[in-house]
Amino acid sequence: MVVYLGCLMLKSAELIDVLVEEQYSSCKHHAALDQCVIKHLTLYIIRQTWLDAAICLNSAEGCHDCIIQGTASLAMQQVGIKLTAIEYMLGCLQTLHHYAYTAYGTSSI
Repeated sequence: MVVYLGCLMLKSAELIDVLVEEQYSSCKHHAALDQCVIKHLTLYIIRQTWLDAAICLNSAEGCHDCIIQGTASLAMQQVGIKLTAIEYMLGCLQTLHHYAYTAYGTSSI
């Protein structure tokens, strides 16, 4: 259900044209290969021109505990997601159990 809501959000955001150009996930006429080529060309230019630069490539797949739920709710409402769906999705995130895997074993947080 949460994956369905995520796909619905992307489609809604694409319809009202609020996605940034760097968003390649599941968008029409965009492929992951394009994103990889752009990233490598950017890194190549940075290295060749000796520029000071920082690039942040973020996938929230493993960072559910870092999502600011109020901000996420407002962003989802902006693209037309119903409040009940938002409550369901954020409710799922609130009930997750987080563990840190270390060289010494698993520790609960």
